[in-house]
Amino acid sequence: MQDGFVTAANGQVKRHALSAARKIIVFDFDGVLNTYGGLNKKQIEDLYARNKLLAVREVYPNWEISDEKIVAVGAKSYKETGDGKLLYADFAVAEGLIQEHEKEEYREKMLRSFHKHMLADVRKTIPRMLNRDEELIELFRKLKPHFTFGILTQSCKHNWVMPILEEMGLMGFFNPEHIQDFKDTDFQLKAKKIKPLCCALSSMGALPENVIFVEDSEPNLGISRQFLPDVLNTYIGNKENLDDLAHAIDYDSTNLKDFLTKISLLFSKPAPQQQNELNYDT
Repeated sequence: MQDGFVTAANGQVKRHALSAARKIIVFDFDGVLNTYGGLNKKQIEDLYARNKLLAVREVYPNWEISDEKIVAVGAKSYKETGDGKLLYADFAVAEGLIQEHEKEEYREKMLRSFHKHMLADVRKTIPRMLNRDEELIELFRKLKPHFTFGILTQSCKHNWVMPILEEMGLMGFFNPEHIQDFKDTDFQLKAKKIKPLCCALSSMGALPENVIFVEDSEPNLGISRQFLPDVLNTYIGNKENLDDLAHAIDYDSTNLKDFLTKISLLFSKPAPQQQNELNYDT
């Protein structure tokens, strides 16, 4: 797959232009801004699993549950909701550990605890994940005068997203109010509901036609296209065949730096020669 516009097999898919009219960039965090220091899928799964165990033990200290059961509940949660941590509160209600009206409170506790343990784990075992990337910082510096940056994430912004951005040297490019997490979106999942993206746009006072949405999750881009068709959807990843999602993806790139470099070409010429729209054939 080469960087550029996605073209469906019939070549008939309409795609939004990546133009200077797009003033807002909303990034996913995990998988886009945070690439886990190059860990493979199995290593990331192991990282999540061991910290999920720690979080369950911390949030539900009186729950007599085996590690195997914790893993099974997490798998069921991921399969049914798209998030491997949400259903622990439901099981805790069934076990009589908490009341029904406490579920949201304990879901929040679970997510905050999980990401607290994740960050401690990463600092100890994968410190390279937090390294400053001077090329990436320079790209943000070049683009900052032209764009407002936001983040839409299902992770905890206080215990995960913002501390990592700070160590990466990127936090200064983001207004904290423009970082929307699980709490801001009422635990709604990007792959199932449009509310999270609407919350992100609302926090930035953004119109869909001015927004670039950068994701590594195909279902999240599908929901965006279905409900906010004027948003320019960008897929970051290595999937070879995107024909089945060509209707939902306007632009794709293998990594974030390449994509931001491409955007910077919009502003590489002094006015009035500055390009109004990027030509991907050059």
